Amino acid sequence: MISRHFRLEEKGFTTSLLGKDKLNSSKIAKELLTCVQSCDVVVCCIGPEIPCSKHTTTVLALAKEYRKPVLPAILEHVDWPPSGELQEELEMLTMDKIGKD
Repeated sequence: MISRHFRLEEKGFTTSLLGKDKLNSSKIAKELLTCVQSCDVVVCCIGPEIPCSKHTTTVLALAKEYRKPVLPAILEHVDWPPSGELQEELEMLTMDKIGKD
């Protein structure tokens, strides 16, 4: 994940990536709000664990509230949409296959 962050930064994109120390912080809601408010697009990296993530639920809700486009980036094979709490939110995202199988 961090290498993708740096590669995007090298290409001129401004990114926000919360450090592991902030993921369990009591201030994470404020951090996520600041990140979503200041971004142009939310890149949602998806793996098998994401549908159960409370942070992903929060970020997608904020993206919807602030009308930010969401670009899903599937990092590992998952059935689409992945089942779980986020299934309804994720199935609304359009999926286009980019690259090789």
